[in-house]
Amino acid sequence: MPKVLKEYIEKNSPLDAAAYEPKGEVSWQ
Repeated sequence: MPKVLKEYIEKNSPLDAAAYEPKGEVSWQ
């Protein structure tokens, strides 16, 4: 997951950031 996008999600919804972390790594590669 792009660092900027990750930071954006964490700032707006930490729970969503934690939920999407594993899936995001796969989806964005």
